[in-house]
Amino acid sequence: MHAFESAARLSSINAAAAELRLTPSAISHQVKALERYLGVALFRRAHRAIFLTDAGTVFLQLASGALDRVEHAAKVVIERGYADILTVHCAPTFAPAWLMPRLADFLASYPDVDVRLHATPDLSDFVHSDVDIEIRYGTGDWPGLYVVPLIAERITPLLSPRLAGRARRRMTASEVAKLPLIHSERSLLSWTAWFDAHHVTNYNVARGLRFDRGYLSVQAAVDGLGVALESTVFAERDLDRGALVAPFLEREDTRPVSAHYLVCPLQHLRLTKVRRFHDWIVRMARESDEAQRLARTHRSRKR
Repeated sequence: MHAFESAARLSSINAAAAELRLTPSAISHQVKALERYLGVALFRRAHRAIFLTDAGTVFLQLASGALDRVEHAAKVVIERGYADILTVHCAPTFAPAWLMPRLADFLASYPDVDVRLHATPDLSDFVHSDVDIEIRYGTGDWPGLYVVPLIAERITPLLSPRLAGRARRRMTASEVAKLPLIHSERSLLSWTAWFDAHHVTNYNVARGLRFDRGYLSVQAAVDGLGVALESTVFAERDLDRGALVAPFLEREDTRPVSAHYLVCPLQHLRLTKVRRFHDWIVRMARESDEAQRLARTHRSRKR
C-alpha cells in the first residue's frame, strides 16, 4: 500500500523507491503484487513514467484515508509509550468553571492515569485526533457517537450583590433593563429573547460589554461591571460563595434550556481509563445537580 501510494503520488517508481528507501525493483514487485490481489491494473506504464488508471485513481482516493488513520494510530501509540494518558476535550469556559475544581478527586482516585486536557470551542475530530472523550455543549444530536447527558443548564441574569442592591430578591425584568448589560456571544439565550419573554419593551441591547467566553462574562459580573445572562453551571462557585446573585433563578423562566454531554466513539468505552472517567464524571454531574437543587430549595426557604 505504501509503495503504491508513493508511486501514485510521485508518478515514478524510482522516486517512490528513493522516498521509501527501497530499490525500484522492490517497489515494482509490491505494486504488481497489489494489482494481482485486486485483479486490476493500477498504473499505465509509458517509457520511464507511470500514470494511474481509472481503477488506480479510485483506489488511491479511497485508500489514502485508511493509510492516514493507520499512520496516526502508530504515531499515537509510539508517542504515548506505556503511559496511560487520558485526553479529555471540553469548552474553554467549562474547564475552569466546572471541571478543574473537581479534577483532583479523579486524580486521587486513579493515580495511574495522567490527564491531558484540551479546551477549545471546536468539536473533536475523534478520527484524526488523540482525544479519548469529550464534554460537549449543545443539543445532544451527534449521530454515530455515544452520548450521555451530564448537566442541565439554566441561563439567568447574574450580577454582584452590590449592583443588585436592595432589589436583589424582588428585582423585576424592567429593573434589569436599566442596568449595564454584559453580552455572552456564544450563549444560547440572548438578552433580546429574555426581555421579550418578560414582556419588557424599553431596553437597549446595542450597548454593553461583549465576550466570546462565558467565564469572562461571569467574571465581569462578579467585578460589578454589569449583569450577565449566563449559565449557572459556569457561575456555580461564585453563586455558592455569594460573589453573585441570581434574582430570577427560582422563577419558571429559568428551566433548563440545554445541557452538557459526555461524548465519544462507542469503542473508546472499551478502554479502562475512559470507562473510569465516564463513571466518575457522571457521578460528579449527578452530585452537582443535586447540590444545585438543594441550594435553590435553601434560598427559597430563606425568603
